[in-house]
Amino acid sequence: MDTMVGTMDTIDWIDGIVRALGVKNYTQLNTLVCSKPKKEVIGGWLCDTLCILRKLCIEHQDYRAIADPVPLQAELIKSQKQVVELQGELLACKDEQLACKNEQLQSLQSSVKDTVEESLKAEFVTYSSLFQSPAPAIAADTVKSFVKTVVEEEDRSRSLMLFGLAESANEKLSDRVGEVFQEVGEKPRFEACRLGKSSSSTDTKKVRPVRVTLSSATMASHILSKSRKLMKTVNHQSVFICPDRTPDQRLKHKELVLEMRAKETEEPKKKHFIRRGKVCSIDTADS
Repeated sequence: MDTMVGTMDTIDWIDGIVRALGVKNYTQLNTLVCSKPKKEVIGGWLCDTLCILRKLCIEHQDYRAIADPVPLQAELIKSQKQVVELQGELLACKDEQLACKNEQLQSLQSSVKDTVEESLKAEFVTYSSLFQSPAPAIAADTVKSFVKTVVEEEDRSRSLMLFGLAESANEKLSDRVGEVFQEVGEKPRFEACRLGKSSSSTDTKKVRPVRVTLSSATMASHILSKSRKLMKTVNHQSVFICPDRTPDQRLKHKELVLEMRAKETEEPKKKHFIRRGKVCSIDTADS
């Protein structure tokens, strides 16, 4: 991005990214479209964008500092008036004073010329240095942290959690998960693993959840929308499919579940459910 100085170059670069995303105009941009490229491509775009924004901010600040020519013009006009006044005095002076006045005029003209040239030279050097000096480096830790967050969110968006899937000592987990997905009419490509340590005690043994990573966030969302079908199956009615939430999201969801349970006790004649981060209630007659 070192060669990207002009505004048109930056616009062409942005238009190139939009074309790479496969959309015809900016109104079609959304989170799903922007998550399709590989992580390395998104990381490269992010680094270039931060450098461009930083460089534009510095250029804007320095340009405002030198863009106002009013003080310099006022000083030049004032000096020119002084030259005109001295020229008028020279015409009225006697021959014996001509040499003295002429010397004063030349001195003033030379001073004005030097002042204007030095001022203009200093201003142009300052402005040109904006494009010759490299843009200030952005802290590597800041970029890495931001990219890491984006990557983690992308991975989580195409992952699901399976709870209640019975566990055995020599199980073939991929086959077990595949059977669950077949119950909802799907056969996606995926990777699956149990989370947590297995308990050796049969009295305290708990069924560990399964984290499933799919090929895309779209497939994860599609399977999640069909997960209610498991409640009507014979072999997997105790299995629940949930989004792969962060610790904060899990805590918030737990609070919503407790709130929903309380409403079920207070208003047993209504149907209660969680939707978009809120507990909703409707009359059973409406359902």
